[in-house]
Amino acid sequence: MIYIVVGILGSLLMFLGDMCLYYSEAGFDPKNSEESIFENLRQAPTRRLCNGAFLGPIAAYLYSISYYHFVYYTLPEFSVWAWAAMLISMLGIIIGGAFHHYFAALGMVLKSGSEEALESLLKHFNFLKIWPFLLNGLGLLIWAGLILCGKTSFPSWLAFLTPAPLMLLLIFWYRLPKRARMIVAGGWTNLGPLTYYVLALVLAALS
Repeated sequence: MIYIVVGILGSLLMFLGDMCLYYSEAGFDPKNSEESIFENLRQAPTRRLCNGAFLGPIAAYLYSISYYHFVYYTLPEFSVWAWAAMLISMLGIIIGGAFHHYFAALGMVLKSGSEEALESLLKHFNFLKIWPFLLNGLGLLIWAGLILCGKTSFPSWLAFLTPAPLMLLLIFWYRLPKRARMIVAGGWTNLGPLTYYVLALVLAALS
């Protein structure tokens, strides 16, 4: 159960790091979210950007520890799949935690107004940004599959409330008022996992 608690801490810290990087009372336009986030990064205080970058790797470290609960709660004969889910997700979240530094750097470059530096940074930014979602998403889908197929100590219905399926709720969160949208939709990559971890903790405590 301790691994799930660590996951709650990791998701909260990563959410806080995200908000440090690009939260703004102006919110963001879901039809043009990248430009909106870039503008929020430009307006964010430098100290806040640095705090967001600092929190990312710490949160990723906690998330990585928490992923051991995949193995802990999986039936022994299916542990190979649980280990695969854990290791793939760990790689994804570690890259994601490090990626926070790119957001901080991007904010500082945007503040400087240097088009050359911005173009150079965006080449790496656009290439790297897919890997946290791709790898972490793959690992989490394997974990959801194990739960759905009854290969863990959790009930099968929890598979639909694991982080990967919960991402589908973004369709609804984009309809929220702008400030709530900024927090909920903008932070859902961590609020989704937080929701799952809380549910998993309750189920683990009751079992």
